[in-house]
Amino acid sequence: MAKVEGNRVYLEKQVKAAAPIEITITDFKQAVIIGKCEDVVVVVKGKCNNVTIEGCKKTNVLFDDVVSGVEVINCQKVNLQANGSLNTLNIEKSAGVNVYLQTKASQSADFITASATEVNLIIPGATEEADPKEHAIPYQFVSKFENGVLHTKPVEHSAN
Repeated sequence: MAKVEGNRVYLEKQVKAAAPIEITITDFKQAVIIGKCEDVVVVVKGKCNNVTIEGCKKTNVLFDDVVSGVEVINCQKVNLQANGSLNTLNIEKSAGVNVYLQTKASQSADFITASATEVNLIIPGATEEADPKEHAIPYQFVSKFENGVLHTKPVEHSAN
C-alpha cells in the first residue's frame, strides 16, 4: 500500500481500510506523506523526520517520534496520536482535528494553526483513572489598536 521513493514514504487514496495500515520507518530521515485517504487508521512505527497529512477525511494517524514536525493540510475530522516526541504541529485549512498528546515530550511542541477550526489538544489525566483534559485552540480573534499598536487576542465568550 505505502510506496517508498528515496527518503519519502507515500500512502495515498486509501478508503475504508478494514484494518490499520502500518508504515514502518527504517531511517529517521524518512518523511511520511499521507494523502487523500478517507476513513482509515494509519500507524507510523519508528522515528521519522516529518509526517504530512493532506486532503484526508475521517482519518486517524498514530505516530512515534517525529524529528521535525507534523503538518495537517486541507483535512476534515482527523485524529492524531503522538506517542513520542514532537517538535512542531502545523494545522492549516482544516476542521475537526483532535490531537492526543500522550507524552510530556509531545506536550512541549509548538502548535501552529492557520484557517483551522475545531482543533483540540487532549492530554492524559493526572492519574490513569483521571479523565483526559481537552484544550480547544481558539479560532476567533479580536484585533484592536491601542496607542497606535495593534493587539490581537482570542475572543472570549461569556455564558451570561
